[in-house]
Amino acid sequence: MRRAESGLLLLEAMVALVLLGLAVVAMLQLLSGAADAAARARVHTEALALAQSELDRLVSSAAVGSLDTNGTEGAFQPPFERYRYVVTRAPVGEQRLIEIRVRITWPKPGAGALELVTRTALPSRRAGP
Repeated sequence: MRRAESGLLLLEAMVALVLLGLAVVAMLQLLSGAADAAARARVHTEALALAQSELDRLVSSAAVGSLDTNGTEGAFQPPFERYRYVVTRAPVGEQRLIEIRVRITWPKPGAGALELVTRTALPSRRAGP
């Protein structure tokens, strides 16, 4: 009888170790997924901030009038050199209103793109003295 009980204890210990191993693997996968999601969120937040900054720079400096209608593209300065931008403008209706689009793209991690759009009036041209 003693031998059967010790065999049963060994089987119980093995089952407990297998269950513990499965739980550890599941926890590691969960932590890995959370780290990936955090990295993608950081990249997306950086891209959004860069797009907003470029849009604000264009509108506040009145550089909108000098934008090429075919679009302007480039990359940002370090440490954001992996992000690329394309700025386009298009007239809206018959007024002086224009639509400005800033599209940001980036490679891995979480390769993607986002686009910000705004409308603003072209600066008025004043006649010189």
